[in-house]
Amino acid sequence: MVFFFSTSDGLTVYMGRDKFENEELIKHMWPEDVWFHVDDLSSAHVYLRLPLGKGIDDIPETALAECCQLVKANSIEGSKRSSVRIVYTPWQNLKKVDRHDVGTVTFHKMSKCKYVKNVSKDREMLRRINKTKEEPTIDLAKAKARRDEEERLRLKAEHKAAAKERARTEKEEREAAKREADDRAYKSLFKDHDRGAAAAAASSRGKRGGAAAAAAADDDFFGDEDAPAAAAAGDDSEDEEAAAAALAGLM
Repeated sequence: MVFFFSTSDGLTVYMGRDKFENEELIKHMWPEDVWFHVDDLSSAHVYLRLPLGKGIDDIPETALAECCQLVKANSIEGSKRSSVRIVYTPWQNLKKVDRHDVGTVTFHKMSKCKYVKNVSKDREMLRRINKTKEEPTIDLAKAKARRDEEERLRLKAEHKAAAKERARTEKEEREAAKREADDRAYKSLFKDHDRGAAAAAASSRGKRGGAAAAAAADDDFFGDEDAPAAAAAGDDSEDEEAAAAALAGLM
């Protein structure tokens, strides 16, 4: 049977009764689990289950201290010592190979291991966490499979929501781009219209100016022709008057 505890922070802690249960726990650990052990001594394997999205650096101080108390108290040699060093690491860093004894593990990377030094017994803390101890009947394999299915569905829903959001954003961007293009085309149309109107006005002014100039030129031209004619008419009148006077003298 597996023992379950609850930390003061409301997190779940569990550990196996012996090395054979430890072996089963190793097989069915969850990705959110952090593994605790007394460093360099035989001890129980204690697991702290973190919320989704949290990692080893997010462990609350109280939960960390309570896990250390459990693992020290459940080490035959460690429980006798005044203080021990506790090692803890994410489940992904545990390495199990065929040559290992039952319930024994090593690590993929030592750099991913963290340590709590000089852990001494805290009776009050140990008493408090032991009060939460439970021993439910649980199928570890089924529990892990159920967790994995729930996680798969959660990720699927997240991906679907993200795809929907991307589609919405892309649609808004396309619509905004179309509005900008339409606005530019509308402004360009009015600019072309204004340029055409200005050109037509200039052409009209040019035509009116040309007509006025032509009229002035005609006036000048015909004015020059009338002056000699008027002078000639004046000369003819004088000749007629002289002839009339001469005729009167003869009579």
